[in-house]
Amino acid sequence: MLKRIKYISRASRPMSYEEVERLREVSVRNNQLEQITGILIEVKGIFFQVMEGPGEAVDRLYDRISRDDRHTEMLLLSSVDSLDTRMFPDWAMKTVQLGDHDGRTDAIKLLLETTVEAHARVEQLTTGVERVIWQTEGVERLIWNQLASDTDGG
Repeated sequence: MLKRIKYISRASRPMSYEEVERLREVSVRNNQLEQITGILIEVKGIFFQVMEGPGEAVDRLYDRISRDDRHTEMLLLSSVDSLDTRMFPDWAMKTVQLGDHDGRTDAIKLLLETTVEAHARVEQLTTGVERVIWQTEGVERLIWNQLASDTDGG
C-alpha cells in the first residue's frame, strides 16, 4: 500500500534557483531508489510538497525533511495511508519554481503564507488554553503534591 504526505514549510534562508535545482536533482536520485514520487512547488521561499510511495519510505523522507535546517515553520497538511494509486506516478520529484515573473505567484504565496500563519496562531491559542486549564484545574498543585509525597516515602 502507498502513503501520501502533503506539507508546507518556509525556507530558513533565501535559496537561489540553482540551489533548488540541486535539491531537485538529489531528491530525484534518492526518491527513485525509494520508489517515492511527488511534486515540490517553491514560491518566494515557501515550499509545498506532495510525496507518495511505500509508507515507511515516505515516513523516513518526511522525518529527514523535518530535521533539515533549510526548513522552518513546517506544517503537515495531510497524511494518508492505504492508497492504491499515485497522483504523480511519473515524477520522482517534479519541481516547480514560481518566480516574480509568474502571475500565479502572488496568489499562491498568499495562500501558503496564510496557512503557515494560521497554524502559528492556532499553536499560540492552544498553548494559552492549555495554560488556563493547567492553572484552573490545579493540575500543577496536584503533581507537586504527589511528587512531594513520593519523596517523603509516601
